[in-house]
Amino acid sequence: MAEETLQDRTEQATPKRREDARKKGQVLRSAEVSSFAVIAGSLLGLLAFGPLVASTLGQLAVHHFHHAADIEISIATLPGLTAGWMSTFARAAVAPALVAMVVGTAAAVLQVGWKPSLESLSVKWERFNVVKGVTRLFGRRSLFQMARDVLKLTLIAVVAYYAIDAEQDQMPHLIDLSPAQTASALGAMSLRVGFKITAALLVIAALDFAYQKWDFEKTLRMTRQEIKEETKQLEGDPQIRARVRHIQREMSRRRMMDDVAKAHVVVTNPTHLAVALRYRRDADAAPVVVAKGADVLAARIRELAVELGIPVIENKPLAQSLYRMVKLGVEIPESLFEAAAAVLAMAYRMKEERA
Repeated sequence: MAEETLQDRTEQATPKRREDARKKGQVLRSAEVSSFAVIAGSLLGLLAFGPLVASTLGQLAVHHFHHAADIEISIATLPGLTAGWMSTFARAAVAPALVAMVVGTAAAVLQVGWKPSLESLSVKWERFNVVKGVTRLFGRRSLFQMARDVLKLTLIAVVAYYAIDAEQDQMPHLIDLSPAQTASALGAMSLRVGFKITAALLVIAALDFAYQKWDFEKTLRMTRQEIKEETKQLEGDPQIRARVRHIQREMSRRRMMDDVAKAHVVVTNPTHLAVALRYRRDADAAPVVVAKGADVLAARIRELAVELGIPVIENKPLAQSLYRMVKLGVEIPESLFEAAAAVLAMAYRMKEERA
Protein backbone atom coordinates (compact mmCIF):
# COMPACT_ATOMS: atom_id res chain seq x y z
CA MET A 1 0.00 0.00 0.00
CA ALA A 2 2.86 2.39 0.83
CA GLU A 3 4.50 1.78 -2.55
CA GLU A 4 1.21 2.36 -4.34
CA THR A 5 0.75 5.60 -2.42
CA LEU A 6 4.21 6.82 -3.40
CA GLN A 7 3.56 5.89 -7.00
CA ASP A 8 0.30 7.87 -6.93
CA ARG A 9 2.13 11.00 -5.70
CA THR A 10 2.87 12.39 -9.13
CA GLU A 11 2.03 16.07 -8.55
CA GLN A 12 4.41 18.77 -7.33
CA ALA A 13 3.79 20.09 -3.82
CA THR A 14 1.60 23.18 -3.53
CA PRO A 15 2.72 26.29 -1.58
CA LYS A 16 0.36 25.33 1.26
CA ARG A 17 1.84 21.84 1.46
CA ARG A 18 5.33 23.34 1.66
CA GLU A 19 4.26 25.81 4.34
CA ASP A 20 2.62 23.07 6.42
CA ALA A 21 5.75 20.93 6.12
CA ARG A 22 7.90 23.86 7.19
CA LYS A 23 5.75 24.43 10.29
CA LYS A 24 6.37 20.78 11.21
CA GLY A 25 10.12 21.23 10.81
CA GLN A 26 10.32 19.36 7.49
CA VAL A 27 12.74 21.45 5.44
CA LEU A 28 15.42 20.88 2.83
CA ARG A 29 18.59 20.50 4.84
CA SER A 30 21.92 18.77 4.25
CA ALA A 31 24.06 17.92 7.26
CA GLU A 32 27.09 17.66 4.99
CA VAL A 33 26.70 21.28 3.87
CA SER A 34 26.65 22.41 7.50
CA SER A 35 29.71 20.26 8.32
CA PHE A 36 31.59 21.65 5.34
CA ALA A 37 30.69 25.22 6.35
CA VAL A 38 31.91 24.73 9.93
CA ILE A 39 35.21 23.17 8.83
CA ALA A 40 35.74 25.80 6.12
CA GLY A 41 34.94 28.53 8.65
CA SER A 42 37.44 27.06 11.11
CA LEU A 43 40.18 27.05 8.45
CA LEU A 44 39.35 30.61 7.44
CA GLY A 45 39.48 31.64 11.10
CA LEU A 46 42.89 30.00 11.51
CA LEU A 47 44.10 31.61 8.30
CA ALA A 48 42.99 35.04 9.48
CA PHE A 49 43.88 34.77 13.17
CA GLY A 50 46.62 32.13 13.01
CA PRO A 51 49.43 34.59 13.88
CA LEU A 52 47.47 35.80 16.91
CA VAL A 53 46.85 32.22 18.08
CA ALA A 54 50.51 31.30 17.58
CA SER A 55 51.68 34.41 19.40
CA THR A 56 49.38 33.78 22.38
CA LEU A 57 50.39 30.13 22.73
CA GLY A 58 54.07 30.99 22.12
CA GLN A 59 54.05 33.52 24.95
CA LEU A 60 52.52 30.88 27.22
CA ALA A 61 55.22 28.36 26.30
CA VAL A 62 58.05 30.91 26.72
CA HIS A 63 56.72 31.97 30.10
CA HIS A 64 56.60 28.40 31.40
CA PHE A 65 60.06 27.53 30.03
CA HIS A 66 61.61 30.59 31.61
CA HIS A 67 59.95 30.00 34.97
CA ALA A 68 59.99 26.22 34.92
CA ALA A 69 62.15 26.14 38.04
CA ASP A 70 59.84 28.51 39.90
CA ILE A 71 56.57 26.77 39.02
CA GLU A 72 55.48 24.35 41.70
CA ILE A 73 53.33 21.54 40.41
CA SER A 74 51.31 19.81 43.12
CA ILE A 75 47.78 18.77 43.88
CA ALA A 76 47.17 22.17 45.45
CA THR A 77 48.54 24.25 42.55
CA LEU A 78 47.41 22.06 39.64
CA PRO A 79 43.81 23.44 39.50
CA GLY A 80 45.09 27.00 39.28
CA LEU A 81 47.65 26.15 36.62
CA THR A 82 45.04 24.24 34.61
CA ALA A 83 42.60 27.14 34.82
CA GLY A 84 45.29 29.53 33.58
CA TRP A 85 46.18 27.27 30.67
CA MET A 86 42.54 26.80 29.70
CA SER A 87 41.92 30.53 29.88
CA THR A 88 44.86 31.20 27.55
CA PHE A 89 43.73 28.51 25.12
CA ALA A 90 40.19 29.94 25.16
CA ARG A 91 41.44 33.45 24.37
CA ALA A 92 43.51 32.07 21.52
CA ALA A 93 40.65 30.01 20.04
CA VAL A 94 37.77 32.46 20.48
CA ALA A 95 38.34 34.38 17.20
CA PRO A 96 38.60 31.28 14.91
CA ALA A 97 35.66 29.73 16.77
CA LEU A 98 33.52 32.82 16.14
CA VAL A 99 34.34 32.71 12.42
CA ALA A 100 33.39 29.01 12.28
CA MET A 101 30.15 29.71 14.17
CA VAL A 102 29.16 32.60 11.88
CA VAL A 103 29.89 30.63 8.70
CA GLY A 104 28.05 27.54 10.02
CA THR A 105 25.02 29.61 11.05
CA ALA A 106 24.97 31.38 7.67
CA ALA A 107 25.03 28.01 5.88
CA ALA A 108 22.09 26.76 7.98
CA VAL A 109 20.06 29.94 7.40
CA LEU A 110 20.75 29.89 3.65
CA GLN A 111 19.48 26.30 3.50
CA VAL A 112 16.25 26.56 5.49
CA GLY A 113 15.71 30.30 6.08
CA TRP A 114 15.13 31.98 9.41
CA LYS A 115 11.80 30.63 10.64
CA PRO A 116 12.18 28.50 13.80
CA SER A 117 9.64 25.70 14.32
CA LEU A 118 8.84 24.56 17.86
CA GLU A 119 6.70 21.69 16.58
CA SER A 120 9.80 19.81 15.45
CA LEU A 121 11.01 19.85 19.08
CA SER A 122 7.86 18.21 20.45
CA VAL A 123 7.99 14.60 21.65
CA LYS A 124 6.61 12.11 19.11
CA TRP A 125 6.03 8.75 20.73
CA GLU A 126 5.98 6.91 17.40
CA ARG A 127 9.71 7.53 17.22
CA PHE A 128 10.12 5.09 20.13
CA ASN A 129 8.48 2.27 18.16
CA VAL A 130 11.12 -0.49 17.97
CA VAL A 131 9.67 -2.13 14.86
CA LYS A 132 9.58 1.14 12.93
CA GLY A 133 13.06 1.96 14.19
CA VAL A 134 14.46 -1.30 12.82
CA THR A 135 12.62 -0.69 9.54
CA ARG A 136 14.14 2.79 9.27
CA LEU A 137 17.56 1.33 10.08
CA PHE A 138 17.48 -0.75 6.91
CA GLY A 139 15.47 1.75 4.85
CA ARG A 140 16.54 3.56 1.72
CA ARG A 141 17.57 6.71 3.57
CA SER A 142 19.69 4.86 6.13
CA LEU A 143 21.43 2.86 3.41
CA PHE A 144 22.20 6.07 1.53
CA GLN A 145 23.62 7.69 4.67
CA MET A 146 25.81 4.65 5.32
CA ALA A 147 27.09 4.68 1.72
CA ARG A 148 27.67 8.44 1.96
CA ASP A 149 29.68 8.10 5.18
CA VAL A 150 31.82 5.31 3.70
CA LEU A 151 32.47 7.42 0.60
CA LYS A 152 33.23 10.43 2.78
CA LEU A 153 35.78 8.61 4.93
CA THR A 154 37.40 6.99 1.90
CA LEU A 155 37.67 10.25 0.00
CA ILE A 156 39.04 12.12 3.02
CA ALA A 157 41.59 9.38 3.67
CA VAL A 158 42.78 9.37 0.05
CA VAL A 159 42.97 13.17 -0.17
CA ALA A 160 44.71 13.41 3.21
CA TYR A 161 47.25 10.78 2.21
CA TYR A 162 48.21 12.53 -1.04
CA ALA A 163 48.13 15.96 0.61
CA ILE A 164 50.52 14.87 3.37
CA ASP A 165 52.68 12.99 0.88
CA ALA A 166 53.03 16.21 -1.15
CA GLU A 167 54.41 17.96 1.96
CA GLN A 168 57.09 15.35 2.76
CA ASP A 169 59.69 17.14 0.66
CA GLN A 170 59.49 20.07 3.06
CA MET A 171 60.13 18.00 6.19
CA PRO A 172 63.97 17.76 5.96
CA HIS A 173 64.28 21.54 5.70
CA LEU A 174 62.58 22.01 9.07
CA ILE A 175 65.78 20.90 10.84
CA ASP A 176 67.60 24.09 9.83
CA LEU A 177 64.81 26.38 11.04
CA SER A 178 64.34 28.05 14.40
CA PRO A 179 61.48 26.89 16.66
CA ALA A 180 59.31 29.83 15.62
CA GLN A 181 60.00 29.24 11.94
CA THR A 182 59.33 25.52 12.37
CA ALA A 183 55.99 26.24 14.01
CA SER A 184 55.08 28.66 11.22
CA ALA A 185 56.04 26.15 8.52
CA LEU A 186 54.09 23.35 10.20
CA GLY A 187 51.08 25.66 10.50
CA ALA A 188 51.23 26.51 6.80
CA MET A 189 51.49 22.82 5.91
CA SER A 190 48.51 22.00 8.11
CA LEU A 191 46.43 24.70 6.46
CA ARG A 192 47.32 23.45 2.98
CA VAL A 193 46.36 19.89 3.91
CA GLY A 194 43.19 21.18 5.59
CA PHE A 195 42.07 23.15 2.53
CA LYS A 196 42.59 20.13 0.27
CA ILE A 197 40.46 17.99 2.59
CA THR A 198 37.86 20.78 2.70
CA ALA A 199 37.71 20.76 -1.11
CA ALA A 200 36.89 17.04 -0.94
CA LEU A 201 34.19 17.80 1.64
CA LEU A 202 32.75 20.40 -0.74
CA VAL A 203 32.24 17.70 -3.39
CA ILE A 204 30.52 15.45 -0.84
CA ALA A 205 28.34 18.33 0.39
CA ALA A 206 27.24 19.19 -3.16
CA LEU A 207 26.31 15.56 -3.90
CA ASP A 208 24.48 15.20 -0.59
CA PHE A 209 22.56 18.46 -1.10
CA ALA A 210 21.45 17.30 -4.56
CA TYR A 211 20.23 14.01 -3.12
CA GLN A 212 18.50 15.66 -0.14
CA LYS A 213 16.68 18.04 -2.52
CA TRP A 214 15.52 15.15 -4.71
CA ASP A 215 14.40 13.14 -1.68
CA PHE A 216 12.68 16.16 -0.08
CA GLU A 217 10.71 16.98 -3.24
CA LYS A 218 9.73 13.32 -3.59
CA THR A 219 8.48 13.24 0.00
CA LEU A 220 6.35 16.36 -0.50
CA ARG A 221 4.69 15.15 -3.70
CA MET A 222 0.90 14.94 -3.65
CA THR A 223 -1.79 12.90 -5.29
CA ARG A 224 -4.37 14.59 -7.50
CA GLN A 225 -7.03 13.85 -4.91
CA GLU A 226 -5.00 15.65 -2.23
CA ILE A 227 -4.68 18.70 -4.48
CA LYS A 228 -8.43 18.70 -5.10
CA GLU A 229 -9.18 18.45 -1.38
CA GLU A 230 -6.70 21.23 -0.60
CA THR A 231 -8.23 23.47 -3.28
CA LYS A 232 -11.67 22.80 -1.85
CA GLN A 233 -10.45 23.74 1.64
CA LEU A 234 -8.86 26.95 0.42
CA GLU A 235 -11.66 28.10 -1.86
CA GLY A 236 -14.61 26.43 -0.16
CA ASP A 237 -17.34 24.25 -1.61
CA PRO A 238 -18.41 25.39 -5.14
CA GLN A 239 -22.08 25.50 -4.14
CA ILE A 240 -21.27 27.61 -1.09
CA ARG A 241 -19.15 29.97 -3.20
CA ALA A 242 -21.99 30.32 -5.71
CA ARG A 243 -24.42 31.01 -2.88
CA VAL A 244 -22.10 33.66 -1.41
CA ARG A 245 -21.72 35.36 -4.80
CA HIS A 246 -25.51 35.31 -5.22
CA ILE A 247 -25.98 36.93 -1.81
CA GLN A 248 -23.35 39.55 -2.63
CA ARG A 249 -25.07 40.37 -5.91
CA GLU A 250 -28.41 40.66 -4.13
CA MET A 251 -26.95 42.99 -1.51
CA SER A 252 -25.30 45.13 -4.19
CA ARG A 253 -28.55 45.21 -6.16
CA ARG A 254 -30.48 46.19 -3.04
CA ARG A 255 -28.08 49.05 -2.30
CA MET A 256 -28.35 50.18 -5.91
CA MET A 257 -32.15 50.16 -5.76
CA ASP A 258 -31.99 52.23 -2.58
CA ASP A 259 -29.89 54.78 -4.48
CA VAL A 260 -32.64 55.16 -7.09
CA ALA A 261 -34.39 57.44 -4.62
CA LYS A 262 -31.45 59.87 -4.92
CA ALA A 263 -31.80 60.12 -8.70
CA HIS A 264 -33.19 63.13 -10.54
CA VAL A 265 -34.05 61.31 -13.78
CA VAL A 266 -34.19 57.77 -15.21
CA VAL A 267 -33.13 57.37 -18.85
CA THR A 268 -34.59 54.35 -20.66
CA ASN A 269 -34.13 52.40 -23.91
CA PRO A 270 -37.28 52.36 -23.43
CA THR A 271 -37.83 48.81 -22.11
CA HIS A 272 -34.49 46.99 -22.35
CA LEU A 273 -32.29 49.41 -20.39
CA ALA A 274 -32.74 51.90 -17.55
CA VAL A 275 -30.10 54.25 -16.07
CA ALA A 276 -30.73 56.53 -13.07
CA LEU A 277 -28.83 59.85 -12.98
CA ARG A 278 -28.20 62.15 -10.06
CA TYR A 279 -27.01 65.72 -10.36
CA ARG A 280 -26.62 68.04 -7.40
CA ARG A 281 -25.40 71.48 -8.46
CA ASP A 282 -23.68 72.15 -5.14
CA ALA A 283 -21.93 68.74 -4.80
CA ASP A 284 -21.53 67.04 -8.19
CA ALA A 285 -19.15 68.28 -10.88
CA ALA A 286 -21.10 66.22 -13.43
CA PRO A 287 -24.13 63.89 -13.42
CA VAL A 288 -23.48 60.57 -11.61
CA VAL A 289 -24.91 57.15 -12.48
CA VAL A 290 -26.49 55.84 -9.26
CA ALA A 291 -28.33 52.81 -10.71
CA LYS A 292 -28.57 50.91 -13.97
CA GLY A 293 -29.98 47.62 -15.17
CA ALA A 294 -31.23 45.59 -18.08
CA ASP A 295 -34.45 43.66 -18.71
CA VAL A 296 -36.09 42.74 -15.36
CA LEU A 297 -33.86 45.01 -13.35
CA ALA A 298 -34.55 47.86 -15.77
CA ALA A 299 -38.27 47.31 -15.33
CA ARG A 300 -37.85 47.39 -11.54
CA ILE A 301 -35.90 50.69 -11.75
CA ARG A 302 -38.63 52.26 -13.90
CA GLU A 303 -41.36 51.06 -11.52
CA LEU A 304 -39.50 52.40 -8.50
CA ALA A 305 -38.93 55.73 -10.24
CA VAL A 306 -42.64 56.06 -11.00
CA GLU A 307 -43.51 55.26 -7.37
CA LEU A 308 -41.05 57.92 -6.14
CA GLY A 309 -42.16 60.51 -8.67
CA ILE A 310 -38.82 60.58 -10.51
CA PRO A 311 -39.16 61.52 -14.20
CA VAL A 312 -38.63 58.63 -16.64
CA ILE A 313 -37.42 59.83 -20.06
CA GLU A 314 -36.77 57.74 -23.14
CA ASN A 315 -33.46 58.40 -24.91
CA LYS A 316 -32.09 55.27 -26.58
CA PRO A 317 -28.58 56.53 -27.56
CA LEU A 318 -27.95 58.10 -24.17
CA ALA A 319 -29.28 55.09 -22.26
CA GLN A 320 -27.10 52.69 -24.25
CA SER A 321 -23.99 54.88 -23.83
CA LEU A 322 -24.51 55.35 -20.11
CA TYR A 323 -25.14 51.65 -19.55
CA ARG A 324 -22.09 50.60 -21.55
CA MET A 325 -19.56 53.31 -20.61
CA VAL A 326 -20.22 54.45 -17.03
CA LYS A 327 -19.88 52.39 -13.85
CA LEU A 328 -22.06 52.83 -10.78
CA GLY A 329 -21.17 55.83 -8.63
CA VAL A 330 -19.03 57.39 -11.39
CA GLU A 331 -19.53 60.75 -13.13
CA ILE A 332 -20.46 60.60 -16.80
CA PRO A 333 -17.78 61.49 -19.40
CA GLU A 334 -17.64 64.91 -21.00
CA SER A 335 -18.82 63.49 -24.33
CA LEU A 336 -22.26 62.82 -22.79
CA PHE A 337 -22.65 66.17 -21.01
CA GLU A 338 -24.85 67.77 -23.68
CA ALA A 339 -27.27 64.84 -23.98
CA ALA A 340 -27.47 64.42 -20.21
CA ALA A 341 -28.05 68.15 -19.71
CA ALA A 342 -30.98 68.05 -22.14
CA VAL A 343 -32.53 65.09 -20.31
CA LEU A 344 -32.05 66.74 -16.90
CA ALA A 345 -33.57 69.99 -18.16
CA MET A 346 -36.57 68.04 -19.41
CA ALA A 347 -36.86 66.29 -16.04
CA TYR A 348 -36.78 69.60 -14.16
CA ARG A 349 -39.54 70.98 -16.43
CA MET A 350 -41.67 67.86 -15.79
CA LYS A 351 -41.28 68.34 -12.04
CA GLU A 352 -42.23 72.02 -12.30
CA GLU A 353 -45.31 71.15 -14.34
CA ARG A 354 -46.36 68.58 -11.74
CA ALA A 355 -45.81 71.12 -9.00
